[in-house]
Amino acid sequence: MGKFARKVQEKSDKYIPIVLNSLTIIFCMCTFIPIGSVKNYFHGECVLYAQPVLTAVTRPNNLTTITVDLVSSVWGELSTCYYVIYTPVVVGIYTFIWLWFHIQLRMSIFDEGNVLAAFIIGGVTNIILFITLFVTSCIVVVGTSQFCSNIETALNHRYDCSEVEDLVWSVYTDGRTHSFYRYLQLGQAGSWITLAIFGCPYCFPFQERNAVIAK
Repeated sequence: MGKFARKVQEKSDKYIPIVLNSLTIIFCMCTFIPIGSVKNYFHGECVLYAQPVLTAVTRPNNLTTITVDLVSSVWGELSTCYYVIYTPVVVGIYTFIWLWFHIQLRMSIFDEGNVLAAFIIGGVTNIILFITLFVTSCIVVVGTSQFCSNIETALNHRYDCSEVEDLVWSVYTDGRTHSFYRYLQLGQAGSWITLAIFGCPYCFPFQERNAVIAK
């Protein structure tokens, strides 16, 4: 039984970090791609915490268009959007590098001293990025909530935020509707899932170091 448990542990140490790090990369993409897309929808303006000045215009064909006063609207700080977009980008790149490092360690033998130094640096980096991701998740949630609340107030609560995205906005040059609300929700989910996976012990370098050296 002890031998079987040891084999299961070895398999877990080998494959679980690969799976979790791969998922981290995927959910990082589920964070920065939707939020970046919404930013592009609004002509490069940051919608997080934004206070848009809106007017709902219903045309004779019963098609409602949301007219946005780009000049009078108060948009979120661009630095805020850059922070929540580029943080998961950095985490994704870091995770990819760490994934490659994990695979290389399984394929070759490194000097234990060098491996230990690399894992200490990686561990400190993990802690810093984990805190940064937590801040990112909070910003996306609060910023989206405030943006939606301001939209509903600007339209005299005639529409919910989830309904407004199905209308045509004047800022869209292609004349189509865009799922900015769903994209922001996806960005929220992606950021929190990334945070949860990134904080898993199997994604932490010291856990990986023990497995490699034990081998």
